[in-house]
Amino acid sequence: MKVIKVLSVLILGIILAGPVFAQDWAGKVTELEGQVKIIRAGVESVARTGSAILAGDEIITGANSRARIWFKDESVITLAPNSRFRVDALEYQPGTRRKSIFTLVTGKARAMVSGWFSKTPEQDYQIKALSTVAGVRGTEFVIEIRGSGADMSALFAGLSGTLTIWDKDHPDKKVSVPANYFLEVLNGAIPGSPQPLTQELLMGILEGLGFSFGSRPDREDMILQIVFIPDHHGGEEGGPIEFVLVIPSSEENDRFNPSNLIFQEPPGFTAVNIIVNEKDFVAK
Repeated sequence: MKVIKVLSVLILGIILAGPVFAQDWAGKVTELEGQVKIIRAGVESVARTGSAILAGDEIITGANSRARIWFKDESVITLAPNSRFRVDALEYQPGTRRKSIFTLVTGKARAMVSGWFSKTPEQDYQIKALSTVAGVRGTEFVIEIRGSGADMSALFAGLSGTLTIWDKDHPDKKVSVPANYFLEVLNGAIPGSPQPLTQELLMGILEGLGFSFGSRPDREDMILQIVFIPDHHGGEEGGPIEFVLVIPSSEENDRFNPSNLIFQEPPGFTAVNIIVNEKDFVAK
């Protein structure tokens, strides 16, 4: 009987654990530099290009480190150094349902948001920072948490589109922040009026959010091949010259498969054929 009881417990444990392993991914790390970590259910791991991000995960960037994450709701988040970002919830069915809720715990993040939205977009896509909530629809913006203690504030800068901002305890008092404007909100305060972005402030806001040419050596493997094809398409003598952009792929790095993204950014790479007739080439 003891054996039967132990087996029953083990089987029950496997059944209960099943949904955890079957949990669907919310996004993938498409670019990183330096030291980036993922905390999942209290367990810390090192993030790598292609690492899956699940709902509930926290992404942490170290000093001189940054990360870019592509989410399946068609948004992209870039984290500056010394940032901590949490995926609270992500459910996305284009044309049917969208629920994307994130929290910037510390640091700075740049968001590019597209995809499908319902008639109440502020409820579809939200990023929280301190006590302030930003509702988004088809826009690009930066959020930065500044200061410490009682002087902590959340700065929202609109780069395109419009942000809708409110204090979590006063959702009825919403403020719109258009492109090229910013709004800094003290922790626990009701948002005031947005101010125009100056060039100096914009440069400071964008600092730490850029990447070098690329963190993957195989970016340089994209080759432009020039192929001479005689009498191609029934052209004139000699035929046209065909330029083909060739992007190597492998089982581990298929850039044409959205479910297996590595460093692809929407809308991704597309093979390009350019047909040029010989008669278009004139000796100078």
